[in-house]
Amino acid sequence: MSKRWLSIFAVFAIGCSEDPTLEVPDVEVCLDRRDGAGYCIDVYEASREDADRTTPGVQDDGRARSLPDRLPWRNVTWGGARAACEANGKRLCALDEWVDACDGAVGDGGNTYVYGDTLDAPRCNTQGAGVAITGSLESCKATTNTYDQSGNLWEWTGGTMGAAAARGGGWRSSQTHRCVDALPGASPNDATEEIGFRCCRDN
Repeated sequence: MSKRWLSIFAVFAIGCSEDPTLEVPDVEVCLDRRDGAGYCIDVYEASREDADRTTPGVQDDGRARSLPDRLPWRNVTWGGARAACEANGKRLCALDEWVDACDGAVGDGGNTYVYGDTLDAPRCNTQGAGVAITGSLESCKATTNTYDQSGNLWEWTGGTMGAAAARGGGWRSSQTHRCVDALPGASPNDATEEIGFRCCRDN
């Protein structure tokens, strides 16, 4: 498949989910899938509804949110992440969707990291200092306007348990936060301080 770069003007537009039950709408970006269909991906790593800047919240049975200035949801299994996305009318991102949003291109190619092809680890939260609040690193913003797809938290992807993988590096992944990186040996039943997720939906 030939590489098609995502254009900030022509291919995607930042928007907010239209769920009328949300007092503050989720922030997401809508892109083209490789098959030509549309999808939307959360701009921010998922957070619990009761999260804020100082606590990740405790509502494990709630819906995943995509909002800035919150501590993201971690210590969650792949199944827990999937359920939290579904509770908000969304789903976990497929591998291709997640990678294309991270690298800025539809199909093969694109950036190695969200910020380009040359390793510059300090641009993202990859230096072992612990998890950062959502959207706090402007330097770790992809060309598609998503935040923290390199570093901060590994993120669960995959619509089935067989496709489950944690991607994109975490807060101590200075050498392993490429868009295509997956956490070695991660099991869908793992729930750690270094694994979170974000959600997608069909558009």
